[in-house]
Amino acid sequence: MAGWLSRLGGRREWSVDWQGHRIVVTNTWRFVQLLPPVLHTAATLAVDGQIRDGSDHAADGSDAAPARVQDTLRGAIVLPTRSAPVRAELRPRGLVRVGCAIYVDDVPIGGDLA
Repeated sequence: MAGWLSRLGGRREWSVDWQGHRIVVTNTWRFVQLLPPVLHTAATLAVDGQIRDGSDHAADGSDAAPARVQDTLRGAIVLPTRSAPVRAELRPRGLVRVGCAIYVDDVPIGGDLA
C-alpha cells in the first residue's frame, strides 16, 4: 500500500463524565484503496478506560464514505445497586462527517447528536 494512502483517514473521539465514570467513544476510518473505493472503519466504546464494545467494518462502492458509517455500541456501568446500560450511536452528520450520541439509561448525556 502506498504510504500516502495509509494516511488518508481520520479519527474522532467523544467523551463525557457521568456520575464519576468516564465514557469515551472513538471512531477511526481510512481508505484501504481508492479505485474502487474501499473504506475501513472501526469504533470503540470504553467506560473508565475499559473497552466495552467495538466494531470493525469494511465498505466498498457507494458505501465507502466516512459519513456513511452507522453503528450502535453497547456497554454498562456497574453501580453499587445496579448496572446502568450505556449506548453510543454513530450516524452520518452532513456529507463527510460522523456524529455520535451517547446514552445512559436511554437518556442522552453526550456526543454531538444527543
